[in-house]
Amino acid sequence: MIMAGVPMQDKSVDFWSRIADDYESGIDDIIGQRSRMYMFNKMLELEEPGNVIELGCGTGFFTRAIAKNAGHVVATDISDDMLERAKENLWDLKNVEFRKMDCENIPFPDNTFDTVLMANILQIVHDPKKALHESYRILRPGGALIILFYTHYGLSVFEKFQFWTKMIKKFKGKPPYQRMLDPEEVLKMAEEAGFRVEVLELVGEKFKAVYLKGKKTI
Repeated sequence: MIMAGVPMQDKSVDFWSRIADDYESGIDDIIGQRSRMYMFNKMLELEEPGNVIELGCGTGFFTRAIAKNAGHVVATDISDDMLERAKENLWDLKNVEFRKMDCENIPFPDNTFDTVLMANILQIVHDPKKALHESYRILRPGGALIILFYTHYGLSVFEKFQFWTKMIKKFKGKPPYQRMLDPEEVLKMAEEAGFRVEVLELVGEKFKAVYLKGKKTI
């Protein structure tokens, strides 16, 4: 396993390791299987993503989707326990390897990957701007950035209350650094990191996700 050169955020590691066994059932309850599969299918639409790195793979839900059309996927996470669950869930995929890694300090050279996938990670990292700059650095010119994360953008006050109540009940607390980003915030951060944003939309039904596709232009 490759480790980053600086200490990772201990609070995040502890939280995600603690909930690794219950994450899938918890997210199904909080978000709903129908909404999750809608977003899973969005990843299946990506054609020839090439050599992919996934930042924050968790238990491997979106890894399976992007791996279908990818040449190779490096699935990364800061939590050993999450990585173990992902390995168990994706044992049948021969084009996926797993690395323990902090997405704010990526130990790969410049211009290494064709696609960076950040699914449900940008809103929970310590420094999302740094993670985006690192993503830009490791992409080849013309490479794609894919961001997808669940949002309560557009929900009523009561629906937002239900979301947080379910999360705290299921996971006995909120993720460290949790923030709710709206589409315009994500657009601004991606552009400031150097990406040309080609797609920005809300996808899903009642419970939606922000979906962004950007390109490294130089």
